[in-house]
Amino acid sequence: MREFFLQHPCEALFRALFEIRDGRRGVVRVAVTSVDMPDIDLAVRYQELIDGKGTGTVRPLARDGRGDDTGFDGVAYESAREGSTVVISQAEPIGRVGRALDLAEDAVNAATSG
Repeated sequence: MREFFLQHPCEALFRALFEIRDGRRGVVRVAVTSVDMPDIDLAVRYQELIDGKGTGTVRPLARDGRGDDTGFDGVAYESAREGSTVVISQAEPIGRVGRALDLAEDAVNAATSG
């Protein structure tokens, strides 16, 4: 990922980190990243790369503002592209994993459905 951005800098990068709480299904931490590439071709290439296993990612924001302490492992992951913008969403259950996993899937789908 780092090599790709060194060769093809993005025009803008936005990140968000938040928690969703649902009394029935637990708590989920969600990271959303939006990357604006210079053109559609680079956006397509970026999305193909980011969706691959073991290629790295844009580091999510941390809860304390330092380092990546979120623990995202790609269990609930989705990407979407509109023109030259690629949105990546990841969600991780916290606590009661069984109940929160459905909520994590719902969150990543909602974040990338635009």
